[in-house]
Amino acid sequence: MNDPITIRHFNWDDAPALVDLANAAADAGADAGGSAQTMSLPEFRRDFGGPQNQPERDTLLAQVNGRIVAWVMSVAEGRERTPALPVPLLLYVHPDYAASSVGARLMNKALTHARELGVGLVASPVWPQQQARRAFLQANGFAYGRSWWQLRASLDRPLNLAPLPAGFYARTYRGRQDNAPLAALVNDIFGTAYLDRTYTPGDVQHWISDSEFDPALLQLLTAADGTLAGYVWSWADPGENEERAGFIGDLGLREAYQGRGLGRWLLRRAMTDLRQRGLDWADLDVDGTNATALRLYESEGFAVRQEVQWYEKRLQGNANVR
Repeated sequence: MNDPITIRHFNWDDAPALVDLANAAADAGADAGGSAQTMSLPEFRRDFGGPQNQPERDTLLAQVNGRIVAWVMSVAEGRERTPALPVPLLLYVHPDYAASSVGARLMNKALTHARELGVGLVASPVWPQQQARRAFLQANGFAYGRSWWQLRASLDRPLNLAPLPAGFYARTYRGRQDNAPLAALVNDIFGTAYLDRTYTPGDVQHWISDSEFDPALLQLLTAADGTLAGYVWSWADPGENEERAGFIGDLGLREAYQGRGLGRWLLRRAMTDLRQRGLDWADLDVDGTNATALRLYESEGFAVRQEVQWYEKRLQGNANVR
């Protein structure tokens, strides 16, 4: 472990090695009592290859004898232009180097880089059982901010998908003409949500260009006047899914349409669609401060699988921070 460490920026040829390293770190986390939430190469490209991502700028790698042993990414995606928005900071260290100084070196460089971008707040995830990771973040000036909950429901039960209230109908994604109104819808619903940001039609195009995108799993809820009232967006790939679980990535309603049972209808529609694709489980994530959404999900059979705690650090010395 005394071999020299080289730190450099990411290029896309590194992506497979970064995915393998993240999965090795996740497996080690599971051994420590966490959840082995693995990553695939398509997911990496979808999550970090969008038009507002700059992974070549915002990702640093640590190498020993040519082998990548750790990486860190500031997932800025334009958030650096609004210092009040927290920027996710993701750090993965290979288990063989967990006790070395490489994680601290990368973290220090990532924090310096974030300050230079004008970032005001960073947030990094940790599972409650990962005591060493929590201690590492605290030693680097992070403090607990909030929790997200990862939920799961069985699809092996009756799902009563009642008709929509009069004046509403659901349709699938129709193509590029939907990109701008969908981006506006997402921004209206999630514009102030934790770790969210401003989305563009280009972001939508990036997501629907993914090889795993299924237009039928993107349901747009439309009011009688043609206004998009809400949506639900799910992902399913039963061919490469040992647990046979689909993921409900987004579900939201504009404020004017809440309180009418439309959110429950969208949730049941997503669960029905996933079951029709031969899946046994539906997974989703929810902000722990969103009590209304949590009650809805629990009433539809979702139960907590795992807590993810977000530790935050205010970047002092940044003239843009208020």
